[in-house]
Amino acid sequence: MTMKQKLSLIPVGTDRVQDRQMMEFHINAEVRQRCAFEEALFASSGNVIFTSQTAVHLFVQKFNKTVDGQKHPEHYLKAGQVNAMGLIDEIFHYVCRLYREQKNASFFQGAAEAIEAQIGKKALDSILETFTFEFPPKAVYHDKVAVRTWLAGTDPLGVPNRILALEELMLLKLANENPAFEPFGVLFNDARLKKEAAYASFWDTFRSWSAKNPVFGPEGLDLISMLKAPVEYSPYDLKGQLDYIRTRWLSILGEWLSRLLAGLDLIAEEQKAGWSGGIGSGTPDMDPYQFGDICKEYERFSPDREWMPNVVLMAKSVLVWLSQLSQKYDRPITRLDQIPDEELDFLAASGFTGLWLIGLWERSPASARIKQICGNPEAAASAYSLDDYEIAGELGGWDA
Repeated sequence: MTMKQKLSLIPVGTDRVQDRQMMEFHINAEVRQRCAFEEALFASSGNVIFTSQTAVHLFVQKFNKTVDGQKHPEHYLKAGQVNAMGLIDEIFHYVCRLYREQKNASFFQGAAEAIEAQIGKKALDSILETFTFEFPPKAVYHDKVAVRTWLAGTDPLGVPNRILALEELMLLKLANENPAFEPFGVLFNDARLKKEAAYASFWDTFRSWSAKNPVFGPEGLDLISMLKAPVEYSPYDLKGQLDYIRTRWLSILGEWLSRLLAGLDLIAEEQKAGWSGGIGSGTPDMDPYQFGDICKEYERFSPDREWMPNVVLMAKSVLVWLSQLSQKYDRPITRLDQIPDEELDFLAASGFTGLWLIGLWERSPASARIKQICGNPEAAASAYSLDDYEIAGELGGWDA
C-alpha cells in the first residue's frame, strides 16, 4: 500500500481519534451563528460533533431557545431524534471509511474525475465552493482562510481538501434526500446548492460512478445504494432506519452497535406517553383509570388458617406443564380437566400440599403480538398480561 493510499483511509472531514466513536452532522453556518453554539462542538471540518448524549441535549436546548414556540411549536427539536440523525450520519462516515479500506481507496478521487468529465471542472469547483461556504470548516468560518484557498489545500495528512469536501457533500445530499431528516432541514438544507445549474447532473454522475464500482456490505450494493437502503426501508422513521442498520449491517457495525442501541433507547424514552416532547409542545391526554365496576375482581384476601405456615407449594406454568404432560402420556392434554389424576397423586406423594397454576386467566392478544414483532413468531402472550379475569378458553374455561 502506498503512502497516498494510507492517507486516504483516514476518516474524512473530522479530527477524531480512530478508536473514539463520535456522532457528527452538517450544520449551516447561518444557523451556527444564530444559535451561538460553543466552539468545542465543532470539528475542524465544520461538522457539529456529539461525544455524548449530554452534548446532544445541550445542543437541542440551545437551538430550541431560538424557536418561536407560540407560532411554530413544530420547529422544536427532540434530543432523541437529533441523536439518531447524528448517529446515522456518523455510521455512514464509518461505512465510507470501510469501503475505502476494503474496496476502493481512491473512490472519491475517481468520483471527482468522473464528475469533472461530465459537467466540467469549473462547474464542480463552483458546487464545492458553495458547499464550503454554506458548511464551512473552522478556518473558513473564522475568516482565517478563503473558501477557494481552503479547497486548494490539503489536510495535515496530505489528503486534498477538495476530496474531503466531496465526501461531505455526498453525505449532505443523502441527508437532504432522507424524508425522516426533514424536521431538521433548517440545520443542513441544500437550497443554495440546488441553485447551481449543474447540481442535478453532479448527483446523477456521482450515482452512476458509484454503480460502476465494487459492491459492498451484507447485501452486495454499491456504496451510495447501500447508504440509501435504510432510508428506502423506513423513509419517515429514524427508529426504523436504525433498526435496519442494526439488523442488516450487524456484521460490520463492530463497537457501533452499543451506540446504536443506546440511540434506540433514547428514542423509546421520548415516545413514552408521559414525554412532553420539548419546550412548549404541551402535554398528552392522560385520563385517569376508572374503577367503578370491580364485580369481576375475584381475588379476595383469605383468613389466616392453621395450615398456611406449613404449606408446601408447587408452581406450574400451565401451558408449559400441559405440553410436558402431553409428551409424558403420549396424548394431547390441553385442558385443565385432562390432567391425569395420577399426576396429582404423584405431586401429593412427593410432599406438596398446594398447587399454584400460573397463566389461568385469559391473556391479552396484544402481548403475543408484541413478542412476535420483536422476533419470536411462536410466542404466547405473557401470563401476567391479562385480557379478562376469566379462565382461559384454551384451557377449557370455568368448566375445566
